[in-house]
Amino acid sequence: MGLTAMSNIKKTVTFLASLFKAIVGTAILFAIALLCIKMHSAPQALETPMCPPQTPTLVRISVDTLNTFTLIPEQILDDVQREACEVPIRTFNNHQLVRKIKRDKAPQESCLTITYPNSRTPRQAMRVFKGISLPSDCTRVAVFSRGYIPLSSPRTQTPRRGGGVHWVNRLVQNNILEDATWIAFDYDDEHGNFGQDADTTSFAQIIDAINTACPQAKIIVLGDCRGAHVALRYLAQHDNPSIDTLILESPYSSAEELFSTVSHSYLQPCIGDRCSRALLNKFVRWYFPYYSPQKDNLIAHIDAIKDKNIFIGHHMHDRVISDKNVLTLVEHLRKNNHVYLFASASNKGDHSRLSLIPSYQRAVNAFLKMCNLPHNTELAHQGIQFLEKSKKNGL
Repeated sequence: MGLTAMSNIKKTVTFLASLFKAIVGTAILFAIALLCIKMHSAPQALETPMCPPQTPTLVRISVDTLNTFTLIPEQILDDVQREACEVPIRTFNNHQLVRKIKRDKAPQESCLTITYPNSRTPRQAMRVFKGISLPSDCTRVAVFSRGYIPLSSPRTQTPRRGGGVHWVNRLVQNNILEDATWIAFDYDDEHGNFGQDADTTSFAQIIDAINTACPQAKIIVLGDCRGAHVALRYLAQHDNPSIDTLILESPYSSAEELFSTVSHSYLQPCIGDRCSRALLNKFVRWYFPYYSPQKDNLIAHIDAIKDKNIFIGHHMHDRVISDKNVLTLVEHLRKNNHVYLFASASNKGDHSRLSLIPSYQRAVNAFLKMCNLPHNTELAHQGIQFLEKSKKNGL
C-alpha cells in the first residue's frame, strides 16, 4: 500500500511539473506573439531611420534635466548637534531621498545617512546639493555613470529618477570611495539610444560643468554597464586629462554583441537561434529607436584613450555581457593604459552589482590606494593579492 501511494505521488508531481512547463511555455509564446503584433501594428516606428539627424533628447539635455546631485561626506551629527545648526538641514535615508527626487521635491540642500548593509546603524553621512556644488578647494571628484534602467528595475528597486543617487549610496555602503565627493546624475532612459550620442552628450555636460566649477580637480569615473560604455566613448572622443582613473563594472565593447548574448541566454532556449535573433533585432529597433548599429564602433576609436588607470570588474559567464565582449575591450585598452581585470565567479548576481562581492571590494580599495585615492586601509591591505592577479588577468 505504501509503494502504491508513493507511486501515485510521483505521478502527480510529474504531471504537475509537466503542466507548469506547458503553462510557462504557452505564456512565453503568447508574450512573443503580442510583441510581434505590437511591432507590426506600428510600422512607422520600424521604418523610421535608425538614427535621426538630431534626436529630441539632445535639445533637452542639461545638468538640471539630468537630476544632478553633489554628495559631500560629513560627520554624522546627533540630534542635539543638528538642532544647534544655524540652518536646519533635512535628513533622509536612501529610499526617502530617492522618493523626493522622483517627485521633483528634493530640497536644494539635504543630508543623506548611509547605513551598513542589512542594518539601520548609520556609518556615513553625505551632504547633498542639487546640481554641481563643489567646494572651491576640491581636488578630487568621483562621477557615477549608471547603467540602463528599464522603467523601474524590480531586482534592485532602482528608479530612473534618482537612480544615480541610489547607486552612489550602494557603492559607499559597500566600501567604495567612502570619503570622496560624488556627482550623481540620471541619463534619459525614455529615449533609448543605449550609450550613443544623447548619452555621451549627457556625460559630457556633467564633465564640462565639473571642469568649469573646479578646473584643478581630477575626476575618477565609476561606470556601470551602459554608463561604463558611455565613459569610454567620451574619452575616445575627448582628450580630457582631468579624467585619469576609471572603475568600470560590466562594461561592453559592442552593444550588438551584447544583444546577441541576451538573445542566446534568454530567447534561444525557447524559440531557437534563428527566430531569437530575428525577434530581438526587431525589438531593439523598436525599443531603442535612436540606437544605430553604424555608430556601435567604440573599438575602432578606443586606441585614442591613453595613460589612464582602469579597473574593470566582470562576472564570468555573464548572461548579458559575454566574456569575449569584455576581453576584446581589455585587450585594446591595455595597449595604452594600465588596466586591471577582476573576473568574478561569485554567485551574487550574474550581471553588474559587483560591489556586493567582498573580494571585489578588497581589490578596488587596493587599486584606489595604488592610485593615491581615498580608500579603506584595511580592505586595501587585504586586496593586494587580488590586485596583482587582476593586472595579469584574462578570462
